[in-house]
Amino acid sequence: MSRAGRQVLTAAREKPLSSLRKRFTDALARLRFRHLLAAAAATQILLCLLINLSGRFNLLPNLFDANGISSPLAFDSFYYRRKSIELVAYLARGNFSDWFNAPFPIHVKLYSLSFAVMSPLSGFTMLSVEPLNLFYYLSILILLFKLGEETFDRPTALVATAIVALWPSFLLHTTQLLRDPLFIVVTLALVLIVARWLTRAHSLRRGLLEALAGAACGAVVWLTRYNIWIMIVGFALLGAIFLILRQRRERRWLVGNMAGALLLLSLMGGTPAIVGVFLAPDSFISEYPMEEERLPPSPCPDDAPAPSRATQLSAAERLKAKADGAVARLGAMRRRFAVIYQNAGSNIDACVPLWSVADMLRYLPRGIANGFFAPYPNMWMGTGASVGSSGRILSGVEMLAMYLIEMLALPGLWEGRKRLPVWLLALFAATGIIALGLVVINVAVMFRMRYVFWMLLILLGAAGLRRIISGRRQQPSGRATDYD
Repeated sequence: MSRAGRQVLTAAREKPLSSLRKRFTDALARLRFRHLLAAAAATQILLCLLINLSGRFNLLPNLFDANGISSPLAFDSFYYRRKSIELVAYLARGNFSDWFNAPFPIHVKLYSLSFAVMSPLSGFTMLSVEPLNLFYYLSILILLFKLGEETFDRPTALVATAIVALWPSFLLHTTQLLRDPLFIVVTLALVLIVARWLTRAHSLRRGLLEALAGAACGAVVWLTRYNIWIMIVGFALLGAIFLILRQRRERRWLVGNMAGALLLLSLMGGTPAIVGVFLAPDSFISEYPMEEERLPPSPCPDDAPAPSRATQLSAAERLKAKADGAVARLGAMRRRFAVIYQNAGSNIDACVPLWSVADMLRYLPRGIANGFFAPYPNMWMGTGASVGSSGRILSGVEMLAMYLIEMLALPGLWEGRKRLPVWLLALFAATGIIALGLVVINVAVMFRMRYVFWMLLILLGAAGLRRIISGRRQQPSGRATDYD
């Protein structure tokens, strides 16, 4: 074939791909974030109305009760609703100090405020907490979009936000009465604040103000999910280390950023002592009290190692004992899940021991697989003890989508391999997902707790998708030189 013929053939082959790229780029250019946000808000409100109507008229009795609560999706909501109604009674009597000092989780107190305002109109149904749930939902989308702009660019942020806005199980959970939306909001806000250390050059005032806001978010994280508090502190510390690397790379001293990082780390370190004076953290599994004697007996054999009776240990032995003790605390959390969810039909490796560093290293490959790939395909088509076959199929469809996103995240990470904020998000997401795979034995609980880490992976996946479709390297946001 002649050279001219080969050029014509090549052009003919590339024409459909270039047309697809052009349509994709044009669609993103026409899309405005406010339009996306309005469409997402309308979708969430409509879904909430449909759920409450189906509950009121008993259309889907196996999914939603008369109050719009879904037992298969969010059985926590029954407990939180009862406690919220108790708090509303305090407010009705004007006992604001009793409301504040009541030993209930912070997200329940916030929901009780929504109940107090809306219950005269719609009773103690999920419609009465819809204003707060809608605020959480839109806040999550806004924070994710801002994070995508900071770490990648606006089109990538739009794609990732659209995916999260329409993620089926997440959208359904935002219509219920749960702690997860509040946790996701404050965690994303904290991630955004730390990421901005690596993309902007703050003035001293701005750096300190953002540190105070980050400390407030960190305090709410401690109150809602205190068992992952160490991971959140470690993330902030990693951000500070990356900030030092950024300053060395750029050969300049960022006073506002460093001052903010130091203040945030100091305040986060003192959160348990400062906030704990006024409020207590929520229990990890709120449906059960913290007293072990109130829990059912463990279904697993007692394989906890006996405490060491050695009186004198070398430095290496003391270090090993401390490391084993840290892992044993994870093992105790894992055992607690096995106790509480012993009758669930979606547990994975419920009685695998995790009491030492050696145990953790042996189980680490399986924990990584659980975090990134569970529920596995053999669980997609069965009938769940709570969610039935429809819930299993929905989880299977979502996991297929996540497998694709995880594959797209690899070119997304390659796209941003020279940018520290991208590595910060990737490491935080991977660490959180792996930690959940090691500790959480129930797939349904893991599914919900992974949302915030999945959102960061979706950002990476959206960047990888843009990279593949556009066929050219994206430009960073360019804010690393901005002063604010």
